[in-house]
Amino acid sequence: MILFFIFIPFVILMTVIVLIWYLPDKQSKNDLVVHLWKKIHPIKSCLQKKEVALQIPYTGKEAENAALFEILNNRVLADKLYLNPTIERGDLCKVIGVEKNRFAQIIRQNTGTHLIGYINNLRLDYAVQLMKEHPQFLISKVSMHSGLTNIRTFYRLFHNRFGMTPLEYRKSLQSKNLF
Repeated sequence: MILFFIFIPFVILMTVIVLIWYLPDKQSKNDLVVHLWKKIHPIKSCLQKKEVALQIPYTGKEAENAALFEILNNRVLADKLYLNPTIERGDLCKVIGVEKNRFAQIIRQNTGTHLIGYINNLRLDYAVQLMKEHPQFLISKVSMHSGLTNIRTFYRLFHNRFGMTPLEYRKSLQSKNLF
């Protein structure tokens, strides 16, 4: 399997070298290199991530942390605990029975962010779902129902994650529904 991940990039690289070698002028070569790089780079990144995942499986405590996170995540999603605007780390530590320091490590290992980032991403996903299911809701109502009681924070988080404000997102949904 790992040979497959090594062989593909090698074949791509050799193809690029041959194509560049046979192009007549320098501008064509540069254009081709830029074009191919834009096509190959996402593939290369994906392959590198898969290689890393294949080479470094979870061990001992990491595997246990992953299992604990799965239990936590399933409970948080099933019970919609993320909608509670006053949820705290201590509340979630009790769900999986670990201390606060270990809990922070579990969240970071499995989400790449901290607890608030994890919870806010779940809240934003829920806000998007609400906007799709209830287009008549005011943005402030969506924010409140999503567990984000401060509208400014909701706008900032939404914009940072989706690259547009909640209002712009709603308008894009409405324009898609017209066609």
